[in-house]
Amino acid sequence: MVKFSNIILLSFRYFINSNTNVVDIIFKENALAPQKQYLDIFKLRFKYNKKQSEIAEELELSQSEVSKRLVEISKIVKSKLEN
Repeated sequence: MVKFSNIILLSFRYFINSNTNVVDIIFKENALAPQKQYLDIFKLRFKYNKKQSEIAEELELSQSEVSKRLVEISKIVKSKLEN
């Protein structure tokens, strides 16, 4: 059974490779709330294939906070792409 998070990961990897709109969306959202580190988290997760725990350590966040922000990123991108 494919986990929902794996579907999101595959979707993001597809969009990163084929569509700069996703990166543009995250870049703009990151500019609005730089403290959320959306761009750093997105890049570490989907470009460098780092685990949430590795991202958490690198950015000095908890793993649960990284998870939460990845969900926020996916919701933001989904809402912007639907419009």
